[in-house]
Amino acid sequence: MNRARATWLDSVMTSPGVTSVMGAIALCASVIAADTDIPSAAMWTGVTAALLLLNKAFYFTQNPSPVIAGLFLMLQAAMPAYSSGENMDGALLALAAIAGLAALCSCFSAPQKTRTLFIPFLIAGAGAVFSFAYLLLGAVFLAGIIQVRSFSPRGLLAACLGMVTGPAILYGFGIVPWRLPYMPDLTLPDITALHTGMSLLASTLVCVAFGGACMLVAYGYPAKARACNALVYSLTLCAMALAAIDFNNVSEYLVLLNCCAAFHISHFAATHTRGWIAIAITIAGCAALFIWNSCT
Repeated sequence: MNRARATWLDSVMTSPGVTSVMGAIALCASVIAADTDIPSAAMWTGVTAALLLLNKAFYFTQNPSPVIAGLFLMLQAAMPAYSSGENMDGALLALAAIAGLAALCSCFSAPQKTRTLFIPFLIAGAGAVFSFAYLLLGAVFLAGIIQVRSFSPRGLLAACLGMVTGPAILYGFGIVPWRLPYMPDLTLPDITALHTGMSLLASTLVCVAFGGACMLVAYGYPAKARACNALVYSLTLCAMALAAIDFNNVSEYLVLLNCCAAFHISHFAATHTRGWIAIAITIAGCAALFIWNSCT
């Protein structure tokens, strides 16, 4: 009887319809609480769609259903302050990371695809004009070339040219005036950063707990799936490092961290017998964080 109940709970909690509907409702509540405008809501929709398409194309979580989208929406909705229009930098960073992952995964064991390898570094180079975070993202992409077995002298040259081409276009054509990129604010945070700290802690704990639980599972996958999952783990470490280094501007990195957290939760739910527990914990945690952030 208990086994049948657990199986039923697992099928319900990990079903695409339940998580997607709950995620959409949660995001709507967050949008209302944060007084988000329509362009901002459209940006979150774009990030969600990109995350869903990436997982569907490369099967990161062994579950191509919309579960990952619903999880991301719930995680994002738990932090109403970061769903506002002021957090567009975070959405753009997440979109850049997703686009880079897609390009790298499509080049698995294909070092001759130098044009495709050029794309993530072009994005990272252009973004580096505005924020140092894209420089670290470029380093992750460079390590990713090795992870997807596409490293070659021509690939390295494509990476270097990509990092240079973006700034050259933006500065050379006067699209952006000459300036140094935003550098991290290393001053100590004040007591008002408590909400930010709790949000960051929640996403980090999710990544560490569920990501760690799935690490050995991912190690047993075929070469391509293993390499793609290794890219997600590298990106997770990158997001956590950025949030820790530049805590006073953590809102720019929480969106990317939530994307990674959604990957790990969805992966855990798809590969473990009682995966519904991960979904239930996420729903309860997001509800509690949403109430706390909205009422205090």
